[in-house]
Formats: sequence, structure tokens, C-alpha cells
Amino acid sequence: MKRLALFYILILTVSFSCKKEDPILSNKNTAITISSPVIRSQLEKGKKYDISWHTTKSEKLKIELFKGQHFVQNISVSEPNTGNFQWLITHDLKPDSLYRLKITCLENKEITAYSHFFTIIGDSTTKNIIPGIIYNNNWIKGSDCLINWDDNINENVRIDLFLNGILYMNIVEETLSNGTYAWSIPTNLPTSSNYRFKVSSIIHTDLYGLSDVIRISMENEVNLVKNGNFSSDSLWYYSNAQVPGSKRWNIRIENNSGVAQVESLQSYGSILQDLNLIPGKQYIVNYTLTPFNGFIGGAIVSSNNINRAAIICMMGSNTGTRRYATGSYSDTITANGSSVSFNIIDHPASSPNSGFLCKLDNVEVFEN
Repeated sequence: MKRLALFYILILTVSFSCKKEDPILSNKNTAITISSPVIRSQLEKGKKYDISWHTTKSEKLKIELFKGQHFVQNISVSEPNTGNFQWLITHDLKPDSLYRLKITCLENKEITAYSHFFTIIGDSTTKNIIPGIIYNNNWIKGSDCLINWDDNINENVRIDLFLNGILYMNIVEETLSNGTYAWSIPTNLPTSSNYRFKVSSIIHTDLYGLSDVIRISMENEVNLVKNGNFSSDSLWYYSNAQVPGSKRWNIRIENNSGVAQVESLQSYGSILQDLNLIPGKQYIVNYTLTPFNGFIGGAIVSSNNINRAAIICMMGSNTGTRRYATGSYSDTITANGSSVSFNIIDHPASSPNSGFLCKLDNVEVFEN
């Protein structure tokens, strides 16, 4: 009988020790305590709710939303450790009972915690407003233009104009959500290449779409580049299009905004657009470089650990300045060809693993 009991205990021990623990369902780390949302709470789309926690392990935290084991969205990528955050639940989330939060210490990403499961309720139809693709991002002061978008809502919309990320003016307080609005561009707007328009529901203010950047200027200040904000892959060409995408420039669209990017330190080649530039004429080129997946820069291309790959703007064989870091840049170049191109200088053909990681955006070319 004793042997039978011991055998039964051994079976139980083995069965429990072999059970694979789901990291999403466990909170071994008690360095962060999440007190709300509470277990089995129901949160409604379009409303604000408190996220509450306690930790002394970090000054900044990252808050993420998960559904089961799957990441859904970032709620805050760098939140001060105040213990509380007001969260607006957006209408694009689908109702489900398997949502939970993950909070991570930014100073030590090994320290994380998950909340209890909670339910998001509301209309099961995902509502959206998507501004139209802007191929020609030159808008002329004093002219009439059409603002286009797609939506699946019944209520009217509001349209606003933003400059440098800040609300500049209201275009129309309320108009039909029929996908188009005729706008006469005021002549007194400042010339800038950093305008966006925002189309939003007049009922659900958290439901909106933000366009990619556009340039508003006088006719004699027009940017020669079309689709300089990379809203699609039109008008741009790759010097090495036959090469796998991971090793050359690529155009990527996310959240209705586009960039050209290089993703590998073995990348090479150029991305270019034919502008029918006049050889011997000077042009001003403006553009921005930002990190790809948090990193920007080139691999070391010489054994002395000094020289690195770079991004450089070219017009034929004439070049601008080599660029190595995040920034908004301007080059004055005398054209020696009809195209503007952005090149990875010192590529694997001459030095292995010497590509460059970055995102390129907001390309402009003006006559000097």
C-alpha cells in the first residue's frame, strides 16, 4: 500500500513538473504590481479608463496591450512612473475577453508584469478613416484642391490642418463623410513641407485619419520631386531592383505614412527619381534620415575602426555631403545627370558587411 501511495505521489510530481507554464499567464516578477484594470472588468470602446500600477524599479515604463499571447498595440512607449495612466480605448479594437496589459521597466526590460484579463466591449465593426494617398505632395497657395479619404462611418467629419505636428487651422467644422472635400488653399499660409490634414469623426473624437506630409508653397517654390514622402512605390526606382529586398532600399507604408528604408548592414545600391535636371545647374536637396528599428548608421568598412558606410545624395557623379546620423539635411549640388539619387557609399562589393540602416523621408529638390 505504501509503495502504491509513493508511486501515485511520483506521478503527480512528474505531471506537474512537466506542465509548460505560459509566460503570459504567470506573473513571477512581483517588482511591478498592476492594480487596474481588475480581473474580468468590462471596458467600453471610446471611453477612458485608469491603468494603475506600483513599482520602484524604473523612472520610465512601457505599457502594451496584448490579446492572449499576441501583441496588439503600444499604449505608451515611455511613460513616467507616476502609478497611473488614463487610457482612451480606441474604436479600432475588436471586442474580446482575452485582453490584458503588459508593463515593462525601460531601465531593465527583464522586469515586466501582466494585468488580469479584461474584456473590451462595443460595436464589433471596426471603424476607420483613411486619408487618400498623396502622390503629388506639392499644394499651391491660392489654388483649389480635393482632400480625399475613405471611411466606413455614418456620421459627418471635421477636417483640420496641422503644421509641424501642431493644429494650425480648422479647414471645415463639419462636412459629409462622402470621401472628398474641395478646399481653396489660403494664400497667407506659411511655406512649409511639414503640413498634414486630419479627418475625424464629429461624434467619436478618437476616430480619425492623419495624412502623410504635404508641401504648401507658392508656384515658384514647387518641389521638383513627386511622391517625396514615399506614399507609394510610384516614381522611385532602385539601382539594384533584382537584389532581394533585405539588401537594398525598400519603400514601406505604415499608418498611411511612407518611408524608404534600408534594413541590413549588407545592403547596397541606390534609390532614385528622374527629374529631368539640367546639367550644370545648381539644385538644393532637402531630406531627413531617421533610425530603422531604433538604429541608424553604417557598418565599419576599414580595419582601423574609423571609416564607416554613409548615405550620400547624388546628381549624376556630383555629390552632397556624407551623412551618418539622424537629421534633417540640405545639400547644394550642381547636376551632372537628370536624376536625384540616394546611395549607400562603401558597399559589400568593396567591403563586406558595410551597408547602412536608416529611413529616408521628405525628399525635396528646388532650383537654386
